[in-house]
Amino acid sequence: MGDRGVSPVIGVVLMVVVTILLASVFATNFISLTDGERQDAKEAVGQVEEELSGDDRVVDPEGARLRGELVFAHDETPGATTTHEVNWDVGTGDGTAEIGNSLNKLNVIYSGSADVSGVSASDVLVYLNKDDDATIEVNATDDVSGVSSSGGGTKITITLTGNYDIEERDTIVVAYSNAQNPGSSGNYNTKVTINGDAPDAGDETQTGPLDID
Repeated sequence: MGDRGVSPVIGVVLMVVVTILLASVFATNFISLTDGERQDAKEAVGQVEEELSGDDRVVDPEGARLRGELVFAHDETPGATTTHEVNWDVGTGDGTAEIGNSLNKLNVIYSGSADVSGVSASDVLVYLNKDDDATIEVNATDDVSGVSSSGGGTKITITLTGNYDIEERDTIVVAYSNAQNPGSSGNYNTKVTINGDAPDAGDETQTGPLDID
C-alpha cells in the first residue's frame, strides 16, 4: 500500500482553525492594550479631579491657584523645592485701615526652616480675583519691581509699583517658585504683611499655618 497523505479538505480545515486561533490571540491582546490605555486615562483624569477638589477652587494656566488658605505649598513634601502661594482677601487684615487702593509691598515671614533665598523676581506671579467668583481676572505680574530675602531665607519681601487698583473683597494671589519647604512635617505659623497706598496704614497682617506633610 502506498503512503497516504493528508486530505486537502482536512488541510484547509486545519489552516482555517489556525488562522482563527491566531486572530483570537491578536484580538485579545489588542483589546487588553486598549483597556489598559483607557484605564491609564481614567486614572489620570481621576488624579486631576482629585487635585481640583477640596480647597482648590481654580487652577490658573501659569500655576497659581485660588484656595481657602492664606499661605500654602503646592507640594507639601518636607524639604521639597516648590511653589508657595499667598491668597489675601482684601478687607480681612487686622488693622484699622486696609491697604488702600493699590498693592506696594508683600512680606511673608516663616517660622521653622523654610528657605526662600532662592526666589527671584522672575519666579513671582501676581494675580487679582476681582469679583469673588473663584476666577482670576487680572494678571498683575508685570507690577513686580523687586524681590529680596532676609532672616536666613525665612522672610521674602516682594515690592510692586502699585499700578493695579485694589478693592475691598478682591483676592490678591501671589505665587513664587523656588521656595524650599521646612525639612520636617508640621504646621508652621506664617505671617503675611501687606502695605498699600493708604496714608494712615502701616502693614496689614494676617497669620496662618503652612502645612507640610
